[in-house]
Amino acid sequence: MKKFAGALLACIICLSAVFCTGVSAAEVKLGDVNSDGKISIKDATLVQMYVCGLVDLEDDLLVAADVDRNSHVNVSDATYIMKFIVHSIDEFPNKAETQPSTEKPSLSTDSEGYYNVVVKP
Repeated sequence: MKKFAGALLACIICLSAVFCTGVSAAEVKLGDVNSDGKISIKDATLVQMYVCGLVDLEDDLLVAADVDRNSHVNVSDATYIMKFIVHSIDEFPNKAETQPSTEKPSLSTDSEGYYNVVVKP
C-alpha cells in the first residue's frame, strides 16, 4: 500500500507541472481549470489536487475551478466537473443564487451506536 501511495504521489507531482498554466481573467472559462480550452478529467483532477494541497492555483484558475460559484473551491467543484464531462448535468449550478438552509442538522444513532447526520437542503 505504501508503494502505491508513493507512486500515486509521484504521478500527481509530475502531473502538476503539466496542468499549472496561467491565463488572463478575461479568458477564464468555468470548469476549464488548466486553461487548455476543454473541460476534461484533467480539470477535475487539478481541483482535487488543489483541495489536497498538492498544487497552488492562480486567482484566475481558482475562478474557473469554483464551478458552483459559492466562493469556495472544494471536492464538490471536482464532482460537478466530472458530472459535466459525462453529461450528467448540462450546466454548472449557481449556488450563489440559492439560499442556504437555515435548518440545523439533526443527530441520531443507529442500532450499533453510530451517529447518523441528517441535513435537509
